[in-house]
Amino acid sequence: LGAQVHLGTRALDGTGERLEHEVERPRLGERTLRAATRAEVLVVEVILPAGLPNAGSAYCSLEQKASGYAIAGAAAVVVIAPDGSIAFASVGVTGVSDTPYGASGVEGALMGQKPSSALFAAAAEHAVDGKTVNSDIHADRDYRAAMAKIQVRRALEAAFARLS
Repeated sequence: LGAQVHLGTRALDGTGERLEHEVERPRLGERTLRAATRAEVLVVEVILPAGLPNAGSAYCSLEQKASGYAIAGAAAVVVIAPDGSIAFASVGVTGVSDTPYGASGVEGALMGQKPSSALFAAAAEHAVDGKTVNSDIHADRDYRAAMAKIQVRRALEAAFARLS
């Protein structure tokens, strides 16, 4: 969608080399964040273009009360084609695994389909496909996986409701 991701280094005095890398289709936890795996490189800025016609986006999460970190969260972007079907869908999931990830199973279940609550619920069932779901004192694996599916469904519904 034309996002620009800026990577760079930051010294303690605020100086540092600034590298710029433009990502054609940024995905949580993939190319963009992999480029920042060296300890001295971090993502310093993400610039997103203005919304597309017939596009909507949303982020929904269940947060751990004390820290505010997501037990499970989901970001969704949907673009609707002129015939009313889903022309583009991107879903990122946070808080579930060791790193954020793109939910390709969810995206695949949406493409070319007519948007509906039933479709979003069915697609959300793929939210943790092939992923190792974390378990800790705040949420065991089963609960976290169930919450991921709920957050994906909610994000898809909210993104659809926000179509521009």
